Amino acid sequence: LLIVENTELSILKIKGITKEHLETKVKISGEITSIKETPGLLILQVKDSTGKIDVIIFKNKKINITKNIQVEIEGEIQEYKNKLQIAANKITLLRGS
Repeated sequence: LLIVENTELSILKIKGITKEHLETKVKISGEITSIKETPGLLILQVKDSTGKIDVIIFKNKKINITKNIQVEIEGEIQEYKNKLQIAANKITLLRGS
């Protein structure tokens, strides 16, 4: 049994995300550079000063998000077609962006 009290994830640089992080929760901060919409999900490309990564958002309601805004994203690292991505479970829009 593991009991955890609201552990806060520290922000990880995108370049530092590796296959060792598969199926673990991470937090990144960066700018949305592209948005691709499919029937069931949104695919965001997020970049920071070290690199870029795709972020998957499963849509269950209308999401109002735009390019060129700064965000913090928490989610789980997954691999799709031999490429790492984040399945988001929390997105925070950073003010002033």
